[in-house]
Amino acid sequence: MKCHCKYCLPRFFCQTVNENDFCYYRYSIKTNGTNDFGCIQNDVARFLCNTTDANYRTECCSSFFCNINYQLLNETSTSSTSTIKSISIESNTTNLLSTIIIIGTIFALILLVIIIYYVYKRKFQIFWSTSFKSTSFINDKNNSLENQFKKKSSFLFPIDYHFDTISWKSNSFDNHNQIVPLETRRVNKEITFLEQLGQGRHARVRLGLIGQQYRAIKMYETRYQNEFERERAIFETDLIQHPNILAFFGADFFAKSTETCYMLIFEYHPYGTLYDVLKKIQNEQVITIKQLLQYSISLCDGLAYLHSIKYGTNDICKPQMAHCDIKSSNILVKLNGDCCLSDFSLAVRCDPHTQTIQGGGIERFYHRVGTKLYMPPELLDKNSKFNFDRINAYQQGDIYSLALVLWEIGNCYCSLTHIRPYENQLPIHFNLDHLIQLISIEQKRPICCINTSDKILISFFNLLDLYWCQDPCARQSAANLQDQLRQIMS
Repeated sequence: MKCHCKYCLPRFFCQTVNENDFCYYRYSIKTNGTNDFGCIQNDVARFLCNTTDANYRTECCSSFFCNINYQLLNETSTSSTSTIKSISIESNTTNLLSTIIIIGTIFALILLVIIIYYVYKRKFQIFWSTSFKSTSFINDKNNSLENQFKKKSSFLFPIDYHFDTISWKSNSFDNHNQIVPLETRRVNKEITFLEQLGQGRHARVRLGLIGQQYRAIKMYETRYQNEFERERAIFETDLIQHPNILAFFGADFFAKSTETCYMLIFEYHPYGTLYDVLKKIQNEQVITIKQLLQYSISLCDGLAYLHSIKYGTNDICKPQMAHCDIKSSNILVKLNGDCCLSDFSLAVRCDPHTQTIQGGGIERFYHRVGTKLYMPPELLDKNSKFNFDRINAYQQGDIYSLALVLWEIGNCYCSLTHIRPYENQLPIHFNLDHLIQLISIEQKRPICCINTSDKILISFFNLLDLYWCQDPCARQSAANLQDQLRQIMS
């Protein structure tokens, strides 16, 4: 919209920026005053339009060149000065009082806005200053592992754990506050890439520094865009945030010279995967029974939440999900000794309305995917019947894989060595047929430590028989396993 403008040279008109802006005409109430006219924005017009102060009156309109008509109004008001002077003292007092009330209201609103701004600013300052602080392991032996890692990593880069925030609100060990999503439009320009943390089938993980926070950056090559989109969709599911599920901060596209890739940005855990921790414990110190139970209970807590359906406000719903690739190298160990699930590239979810299966690997429908040593017998053997249309079938497979991971931790505790499931029962160069023969046909399971008198450990291994049984329907849920482990711990 165009308006007449007194100071807009050379054509003496201006054009508004937004559709809801106005033209204004400001004229003097006094005889020898000056006039002014032009364009005014909507947020300013609320305070100035149709108002009168001691010397001027401001009028606004919302059509093309409409403010030229107010010049006639100014002439009329000038000619009627004598009429205005004849107004009684009582009327003038009333108008002055109304003006004072309006101006006082405006100042009160401005003061209220300023107070609200500083209150929220103070709130966020407190949040950033009290973000996640590292906690030690349960005992002194675990603290020595943490100190050894700090000494080793201090030569590479200084880690500030006070800025290592987490993205879930909870009253648990971590004392999380709330989600702090990164702005994906700018995060790729702020990342400083450091060392490589790991390499997988479809992606590699690098350590990145964003501001003052260390993050784990999972980088997919462009040819693996489908895998990237599947895992991103899983982590962007509503209400998936949980202390025992890897915290997700955002996704972005990275391009530099000839390197182009997709990025997923996660929370960084310096201890690495459970597989790495068990290997390190084997060489440096002994795992304790408290660590064994803490690892196991936290894993069951995360998997139970993943398998369940959760409802929030405004019809928000977290559907039932399954991981489909649980193994020790896909589990991360946090600073407080808990574990969290990661690598959801093969995960699936069940639509709560249509009950259809969505997510990782479904594009390759009826294709059995996973890590062979941890795959359940119904998925390992193609002759076995697996219901690909039911989420319960995938969740029962997760329970079997979880039981193998728990055996892996317990075996490391009692035998002081770390091996993956079935590795001591198979040839060095085994293949899929060896696994099918051992697991599906002979129905054997990993050999548990029997040279121990620890009643807690005996109960722990006996409990696994309920969760890696041959019949998928006979396996109990992760929530039941969590309750039974808490009873053993108590």
